[in-house]
Amino acid sequence: MILPNLVNLTSAASTRLRLKPVIDLGIKGNPSATLSGYMAVTSNTAQIGAALDVTASAGGASLKGGLAFDAIFVFSPFSFDATLEGGVHVDFHGAGFGMHFHGHISGPAPWHLNGDVCVSILWWDACVGFDLKLGGEKKPELPAIDVWAGSTPAADGSQDVPGLQSAISAPANWTALMPPNGYQAVSLRSTDASSASRVDPLGTAKFEQKVLPFKLAISKFAGRDRAKNDAVTVTLNKIVIDGDDLAAAGRVNPESDFFAPAQYQKLPDAQALSSPSFQPMQAGFSFTSRDLKAGVERTQDITFQTFVVGNPGTGQVSNFPVNDNQLLAMTNRSAVATGGLRTGNIDRFVDFGKQSPFTLTTEVYALAFKSTLKRFTTATDDAAYALTADKLAAQPPDVRATLQIVPVHELAAA
Repeated sequence: MILPNLVNLTSAASTRLRLKPVIDLGIKGNPSATLSGYMAVTSNTAQIGAALDVTASAGGASLKGGLAFDAIFVFSPFSFDATLEGGVHVDFHGAGFGMHFHGHISGPAPWHLNGDVCVSILWWDACVGFDLKLGGEKKPELPAIDVWAGSTPAADGSQDVPGLQSAISAPANWTALMPPNGYQAVSLRSTDASSASRVDPLGTAKFEQKVLPFKLAISKFAGRDRAKNDAVTVTLNKIVIDGDDLAAAGRVNPESDFFAPAQYQKLPDAQALSSPSFQPMQAGFSFTSRDLKAGVERTQDITFQTFVVGNPGTGQVSNFPVNDNQLLAMTNRSAVATGGLRTGNIDRFVDFGKQSPFTLTTEVYALAFKSTLKRFTTATDDAAYALTADKLAAQPPDVRATLQIVPVHELAAA
């Protein structure tokens, strides 16, 4: 009977989903057989393994045997690496013989097989090894996709892999938010999904996309490797609205989302497995402005129609046009003129005593000296693990050898 145990493993190193089936073969005691296995899934890999152990004994003779394998599959670009091990040993009153096999296979392009077979008889051991390569020396690679333009659009305009340009122009990636201590200042007309979002004067405009993380050195995109030494880093230097550079004015805040670095960087297997699988990195930005600007003026003739009430059959008497002086006199005494945004600006719609009920923080990392755990860089450099790894790789080799990446809460006190 197969009894699947689903376990969510979470650690400081990574987050994985692991499925561990326990299989009872019904063979216990003497002889006995045990079969175990595992399966683990990360952001860019799948790992699977199993082991079978068999034992039996009778009349002074015993037999032990086993077979096991471990394999890791990388989805993009596809490759796998597997080890296979097996053996059997027969013993009779302390003397016996055995055979053991250990092998390794990886591929494709090229296929690489190596291993050894060992035979043991009494106190003699003899081993024969082999190493074989098949196929080309270079893996086939698809051409890189530009991170800005994305894949080539189809005839109907659709894209298999959208680029950052498409993400910026997509209305769904632009949203409007209200602060937790604010009240709506104006009434906004509803829009459909294909239209641009309307932002309340008190609100915040937010842009967030999932094509790529900003500030990360991208050496892989959409499962395709970029050329050697051709990593690209996308940063936001200017955000200009109506001619004003909001970034320079300090009115722009970064917005984060979770990304899998292994989808954007060519990482060694050890680093891909030991570092956090999903990390918070900049996905966009939000901005707000306390400056109110009037829209385009419109000219409209206003005419009153006069009716006599209570005199049957009289009907409409005349059309009475309103001149500029009369209109100005009426609007100066209206509710619009004496209240609202004209007199109190947007501060009257803010409850400064009301704050957000909670805040969420994400774990950030820093470079520290291995010998002292003292901070190597400034506190403003704290970032996600992948971004900190980029900073470590940029250091000279002699300096890099003295540093390590640690969560900020593990830093030594200043």
